[in-house]
Amino acid sequence: MTEGKVVGRIVEATLESARCELDGSVTIGDVLYYEDKKGGEKFLLRVDSMDSTSVGGIRGWCVFMMRTVRPPAQMSPLYMAVDYEEDGILLLGHDYRGLEIRVNVNPLFLHFLIAGMTQKGKTHLMIVMLEELAKIGIPALVIDPQGEFANFPARFRNTVVVEELKIEDLLAHLREKRIVIYNLLGLTKQFKVRRVAEILEALVLEKERDYRQAENNPMLLTVPPLLVFIDEAEIFAPTSQFITRRAPAESAERIIDIAKRGSKMGTGLILAAQRVNMLDLDVRSNCNSAAIFQINNKSDRDAVKLMSFVTRSTLDQVRNLMRGECLIRGTVTMGSRIIQVRDIEVERSKVVDFEGMLGVKGRAVRPIYAQNITTTPEGNIVDKGADRILKTKKELILEEDKAAFEKNRGDGVLIREEPLTVEELKVLTEEKIKLPFKTHLSDEDRELIGKLRKKGIITQ
Repeated sequence: MTEGKVVGRIVEATLESARCELDGSVTIGDVLYYEDKKGGEKFLLRVDSMDSTSVGGIRGWCVFMMRTVRPPAQMSPLYMAVDYEEDGILLLGHDYRGLEIRVNVNPLFLHFLIAGMTQKGKTHLMIVMLEELAKIGIPALVIDPQGEFANFPARFRNTVVVEELKIEDLLAHLREKRIVIYNLLGLTKQFKVRRVAEILEALVLEKERDYRQAENNPMLLTVPPLLVFIDEAEIFAPTSQFITRRAPAESAERIIDIAKRGSKMGTGLILAAQRVNMLDLDVRSNCNSAAIFQINNKSDRDAVKLMSFVTRSTLDQVRNLMRGECLIRGTVTMGSRIIQVRDIEVERSKVVDFEGMLGVKGRAVRPIYAQNITTTPEGNIVDKGADRILKTKKELILEEDKAAFEKNRGDGVLIREEPLTVEELKVLTEEKIKLPFKTHLSDEDRELIGKLRKKGIITQ
């Protein structure tokens, strides 16, 4: 976002809107921003309404274009967001006010990282981005280690799923502006890594050869620009400490090479990583934009914090994101935007409703056994089938008194139709029960209770 001039200041603000003093250059609909001094981040506001008075000058209400962590400080200066463009090409979702969030394609060629915990929406966002690319005919190569994108051809004709991929076939598809989904489901980790290394190395060599033959004239290139999507990117480009003989990283060198110089040859990376700290530092440091879902792991949060465009305020906002929400930051958007990713159009190949798959959706499952309820000589009610006591004699007595009390509260005094027997009194007094209410008893019962009170066995 281009640095703009000071056009006003914030008089008062909440987490959603601000009352501002503005100068004469501001009009309704303009996008302004202020700098959060504590977090070091710029927050966007849109001028929603304006009025003027002879004393106060021009004032206006501005609404924040994203949720903020804290209200801005009073008298914070407001700057004009120069060259701000709201409209983009790819529709990703909506912000908290229901406004569409779109991004352009060019910034994606500077590499885009999607980070977050499992089941928070990373693959969902990749599917949304691929749907948008398929609609406008932008070619892509998708590294699909878990078969998540296998249903794309049923919805989009310009997509193809392959389990064997040669460079000649890939180039033919790219020239037709198709999206090629390389399905690696069913292979061991070593074979997945090896196949990705082979196809990416061949792709880089073909892109270099194409540029050399075209003498760097983009109008003469035969291989169109493309985006390379890699799900579970930490498998294919791990940091050196996670590379072992059993988990080789032959593909890491190829992905690092694309991250460093791929944008010059029209090759952008879209990477999804669950464990960001396991993703190679050279790869993630060359990503100019990121979509960050909820991250709780400290090492992953520290890894995200190393990215130049991530601030402390960014991480504060990420902590409380809901499932399906992410914060987009970097060159793809002006300032930070929290979005609710839109619904996908293709059918997910991996169903996450396991209760539905197992046929127990909506059922209340309870233990089933043959009941054999009886009363013991001590007065307890037991279930012999489950071998457990259902109600003790003490609980039964208290329930009877409570029920009688609830039916006729009166002055708070319970009058029994029948006095307590000596055995019932023993049940209540052996465990020093404090009665929950007063009880009228027979003369014999009163005399017995009086003796028990003196001995401290009962307290009421």
